[in-house]
Amino acid sequence: MNRDCFLKRTQDGVFFQFPIFSNQGDVVAFSGRTMKNDKKSPKYINSPETKLYKKSDLLYGIWQSREGLRKSKEFYLCEGNVDVLALYQTGFVSAMAPLGTAFTEGQAKLLKRYSSKGYVIFDNDAAGIAATFKTAMIAERHGIQLQVVKLPEKSDPAEIIEKEGPETLKNLVKRPVQVFEFLLDFTMASCNTSTPEGKEQVVKGLFPYIESITSEVKKDACLGMLSETLGVNNKALIVEMNRHTMNTRNVKEKPSVKTQSKKITDEFFLLLAVSLHRDFFQYVKEQIGEFDFQDERAIILYNALIECNKNNESSTEQLLSRIDDDTIKKDLLEKMTTGEIDDNAEVLINNTLQLIKIRHFESRSLDISRLLNRAEKENMSWDMIHELIHEKKSLDQEIEDLKVRE
Repeated sequence: MNRDCFLKRTQDGVFFQFPIFSNQGDVVAFSGRTMKNDKKSPKYINSPETKLYKKSDLLYGIWQSREGLRKSKEFYLCEGNVDVLALYQTGFVSAMAPLGTAFTEGQAKLLKRYSSKGYVIFDNDAAGIAATFKTAMIAERHGIQLQVVKLPEKSDPAEIIEKEGPETLKNLVKRPVQVFEFLLDFTMASCNTSTPEGKEQVVKGLFPYIESITSEVKKDACLGMLSETLGVNNKALIVEMNRHTMNTRNVKEKPSVKTQSKKITDEFFLLLAVSLHRDFFQYVKEQIGEFDFQDERAIILYNALIECNKNNESSTEQLLSRIDDDTIKKDLLEKMTTGEIDDNAEVLINNTLQLIKIRHFESRSLDISRLLNRAEKENMSWDMIHELIHEKKSLDQEIEDLKVRE
């Protein structure tokens, strides 16, 4: 196959353009991939959506993979365009990837036309595991059987080929595990299952996936495996799952009714998002270094991330091991399993950062106004008054600039 069917490189070699084909074989858009190691910029930049191009309904590489799909009846779903090329070069010619977004219902419908069996090959980091959870649930709803290829930490298919050669990647792909086994192992490693609370966290973390299973036989088998692994009565699991399903339905039917659980503040949401997308941690740390968090949960999570960063710990299990608060662990696992932060993670993080900055500057500006109102009573010097007025003007301008960017 001609390489240009997949990509075109700029002259400086740091930016690749990938043509995106429609289901009819027409080029309808382009996806750009920077090869610079810049954490502040997105890796992929896609063409804007048009009537012909809706990224939630297309998969990169599926048009080129159609012959391989017809022969093998199996697909390989990976995170990005470069991973698709790595797998193709290794001999797995039915590789494809979502287009800068998490796997969607529309992509599942498209994929089901060609195959109902495949393999997920996502990065073995928090974002990749969260994406695996969400992808598995969507696949179940569409009758697609998935297995998971477990990659070493801090590596993706392209890096494995570059550092260890194609045979290493081939061997990994040939040793997949069942989806539920993968999710169970991860969730067990993330919780303290020696306590009743830890076992409850495992159960609640896995229920969204189990509920998505349409086959009652498979659902029962998963509950049986969970019961045996945790040492919990199977009937108790069924009762708990029915209660969870009912509560979920009630929330959907009554969206205006607020839950009694503690509100997730912007600060805590930002740290949850960064926990699942660790590439943004250094950037966020630089942006908020001078701010004081007000939410105690955000402080705990931020300190845990600092320690993980110091010790070069990148896995979610290692992060969770540094957190004693079970409520924070539960919230983190919940965000991971629902996939809420998968879509447009960079936009969510930047928007939340902006809100936090605005509130921080507004609070400081208000404090200065109060100080100035008391200046005469407290015999404040003219130098101090001038300095406060200058600081307030700077803050107000910063607030105005941030609000314009919203």
